[in-house]
Amino acid sequence: AGSTGPGGPEFGQWAKETTSAHGTSFLSSVADLPAPKEPRCALISGRTADNPRLLTECIAADCKTIYLEKPGAPTVKELQQMKEEAEKAGVAVLMGYNKNVCKYVRKTREFAETVPGSHVTFVSNNAYENTPESLGECFERNAEGMLKNMAIHELALLVSFYDVTVENIESVTADKEFSSMQTLPGPSGKEFTDFDKIKFTIKTKTGKEVSVAANRCGGTDGEGASGEVSHGHALLLHAGSGLCDGEGESGEEYRDGRRGGGCGDDCDCGGDSEGCGVFDAGADGAVEVSVL
Repeated sequence: AGSTGPGGPEFGQWAKETTSAHGTSFLSSVADLPAPKEPRCALISGRTADNPRLLTECIAADCKTIYLEKPGAPTVKELQQMKEEAEKAGVAVLMGYNKNVCKYVRKTREFAETVPGSHVTFVSNNAYENTPESLGECFERNAEGMLKNMAIHELALLVSFYDVTVENIESVTADKEFSSMQTLPGPSGKEFTDFDKIKFTIKTKTGKEVSVAANRCGGTDGEGASGEVSHGHALLLHAGSGLCDGEGESGEEYRDGRRGGGCGDDCDCGGDSEGCGVFDAGADGAVEVSVL
């Protein structure tokens, strides 16, 4: 069905051209791979429920290193089994979260350190239509749930930079007014229960406190989520694109929604990072941190 669906014919043509030009193989299964002539690396980027099977198949195909997409598997038990299987076969499995090393996270953390009593909220938006049909499809396709599928990136930040572990959590406070859970039918007709938006604050036994907000229907431009947060709070909004930091990097999207080739006429900051939409410090410590 994929070959005749939207984009299918175009992909087929591109695959033929790529095979002709570079000798690239496009195969329907891992089992169809030829025996490797050199050490083989695999990148598994499929549905979470398929990952355990795909990892087993990649090991059988003599892959020596596997880069596994988050969250790896639907359950911790399956992840443990996959880890043992890979170790027994002598295969290295890597899993990374790109927000740990992205610029806007680093800048937010650095800025928060300069504001006494600051509190960071990581905000992640998708752009699904707020309809039962759209969310039902989302719930079924991402059946592992919002926390494991969408907010997993923010949870990784909490583990990496805010001392969040199972043993170190003192409290988890849900924002019930913001959060919403629905039970909706997916395309198969089966019902799925998941959050369409969620917000919570975690406090650790070591005294750190951080919040996460995720919204399946938050949009791509951050409308309704960005703004001034006073009293030393910093709001980090992520919707999948860049920001201007006064360094004039080509292709970044600016606070007003335009995308240009560098700071200056195309950017609110005019080349001055202090006036840019990264950190707009207002009176009385009010802070706006907008990543559109």
